[in-house]
Amino acid sequence: MKSQIKKYIIYILIGCFLLQPIAYAAHEYDDLKADDIFNMSMEEMLQIVVVTAGKKEEKVADIPASVVIITRLEIERYGFTSLEEILENVPGMFKIDEMSGYKPIFGVRGFWSGSPRNIIFMINGISQTEGIFDNFSLAQFNLPVEAIDRIEVIRGPMSVIYGPGSFYGAINIITHSVKDDIVKNIASVSYGTQSVRRISLRSKGKEGDLDFTFNAGYSATDGPCEPLSKMSSKIISLPYVNSSNNSTDDRLESQYQHINFSADYKKFFANMSFNRGFDEIYLIFPSFSKGTSYMKEASKMNVGYKNKLNDLITLNGELTYHHFSYRMSLDWFNRNNSGFTSGESQMYESELIAYFDFDPKLQLTTGLYFKKITDNLVNGNMHDVKKYAEDFTIDDIDLVAIYSQTDYKPLEKLRLVAGFRVEQLRKHNISRINNPGLENSNQIFDTYEEDEINFIPRLAAIYSLNDQNIFKFLYGKAISRPSYFQNIDQMSAGRPDLEAEEIQTFEINYISVPFPRFTINTSIFHNILENLIVRSFEIMPDQSLSSFSVNAGKMITNGLELTLQTQPLDDLFVEISATYQDTTDERDGFKNIDVGYSPHFLGYFKGSYKFKHNITFSLIANYVDEMKTH
Repeated sequence: MKSQIKKYIIYILIGCFLLQPIAYAAHEYDDLKADDIFNMSMEEMLQIVVVTAGKKEEKVADIPASVVIITRLEIERYGFTSLEEILENVPGMFKIDEMSGYKPIFGVRGFWSGSPRNIIFMINGISQTEGIFDNFSLAQFNLPVEAIDRIEVIRGPMSVIYGPGSFYGAINIITHSVKDDIVKNIASVSYGTQSVRRISLRSKGKEGDLDFTFNAGYSATDGPCEPLSKMSSKIISLPYVNSSNNSTDDRLESQYQHINFSADYKKFFANMSFNRGFDEIYLIFPSFSKGTSYMKEASKMNVGYKNKLNDLITLNGELTYHHFSYRMSLDWFNRNNSGFTSGESQMYESELIAYFDFDPKLQLTTGLYFKKITDNLVNGNMHDVKKYAEDFTIDDIDLVAIYSQTDYKPLEKLRLVAGFRVEQLRKHNISRINNPGLENSNQIFDTYEEDEINFIPRLAAIYSLNDQNIFKFLYGKAISRPSYFQNIDQMSAGRPDLEAEEIQTFEINYISVPFPRFTINTSIFHNILENLIVRSFEIMPDQSLSSFSVNAGKMITNGLELTLQTQPLDDLFVEISATYQDTTDERDGFKNIDVGYSPHFLGYFKGSYKFKHNITFSLIANYVDEMKTH
């Protein structure tokens, strides 16, 4: 372990040296002083510009969505040490960690699913998904907090702009904010409980027309050491648990490396990233000895060009390449060899966006999007459950879309937004070879035929009573398509094709500044969820493993969210937030049963006071109500 740590530290230092011009070696500069942010009037904060909601610069007050912004200054002020810690303190979000290799999966406003597929995560606008599971797992982009300049959280359906995956919203993590001659270099080392080790390096600078940012990080932990009885009230009756494996000791270790590099040169931009993650996990069965290991690697390369052709038209085009691979070595019933599963995928994305600025009252955004998933291959040799298979794509998996959104201001105080997305996932063929290389080998085929054209709308009206009172009336629809992995499951189990999950959201958002240094942000929301995909596992009589998914029906959520922000003193900042929601399962016989993993109440508190000499005291607390589990 120590030799591995040394090796990665050396790699990071060499990479930083090669990409860091000597001229910047000793400079350090803060993007904004704390007073610049925390002494802003609340009216000024509503004029902060974000880019995630519409893939263009927009003021918070004008965005047709509920928005949360986390800056580098806020991260430093509250002492957040991980992306996970930042996100669990975002109002309306809560985390559940099943120790299954995804890292924590975040629920939003009372709804949580067993895989991280319903919030699109981006780094510098680049989607962090992959072509096999179509997941946005934190394990695939576990970057250090020192790399983060800003996080923009857009809550509500965002499929019009971002397509599938933005079911509950979009989160953009920005790491390359370089302004004028600002330079910031960081080297950080930390050690904590559970033997958490973190090392991060950051370099950013500007040379003429070239802006660049380089970030690198390493983290590792031995994980918690807890008895399994803390996780289940019936641990004694569970199969495969005994005195030798009834705790998590040495079975939840993890290790991560992350590198990203961003550059802007005149009208061109480029982003590159690499993330390697190793986790010991629990999957289906408890670990027999040292833990099931899950290794993931994700590489991304993006290039683009943006040019304002004239006062009317601005064009933005970009290409992105994704490569993803994983290997899971199982530790179930056999100390010597329980088997493994592995996979690899390549994915390409291209997008062309045209921004039309007709006049201050009318703007139009139109985009063309294409995604191709190719060369998918998944192998499984799981001896303990008698599953031997090789899955692969026969055809490329192609998705095409066109979208458009209009912003119109008919009155000084009224802004209207209307958008749509037309999208199609084309038919494609997939295959599985059961028992490859053996005498009883056989091959099965399937065609995914759910290729109907989806129409996804969005509507909003924003009314500014004055600069201190803003109403947003919001409607949005989003879809989440089944992944390649889910479709393979269906084929192998002889089940029908899965339909896309759907959500419709109706929301009223009210932002008020009743007096200086005090803001009230209130949302009332109504969500309708249909065709939700749920996965099931079965151990067959011959001890083989079968898995499949179903579209499980319809759920309805009603909720209220309230956030209060105040700055009673120049150096004292306080934020209190609460979310209450009630979700019902509309299936026959389920309406009076609490929905699993759906807490009714979420509470959040953040407070900080800045003393002299840049010393800050902060207090953070959050509360997640009790919930039913499966």
